[in-house]
Amino acid sequence: MGLVNKTLIAVPNHLTEQWGDEFYKAYPNANVLVVDSKDITEKERELLYNQIANNNYDAVIIAHTHLELLSNPREIIEGLKEEELVNAEKTLKGKNWLIK
Repeated sequence: MGLVNKTLIAVPNHLTEQWGDEFYKAYPNANVLVVDSKDITEKERELLYNQIANNNYDAVIIAHTHLELLSNPREIIEGLKEEELVNAEKTLKGKNWLIK
């Protein structure tokens, strides 16, 4: 359907492996990344987030611990807002609006 680029599923720490197994049973051909709840350093976390961003996963299953550590620096958030505004402006310019 192409409605979603990447699905992120956050599960309780002790269930990451089980969720991964169940996901593969339901979708055997899916490209899924399962991230367990082990403690990782800040550098490893950065590498993990780059891996998630730069690969074409159908789903990413992470432990709640990792979800809590996700943060977006202000410049990333501002960049995303600007990108959304540009896309909205392009969409609006392509429409013929009638005022009645």
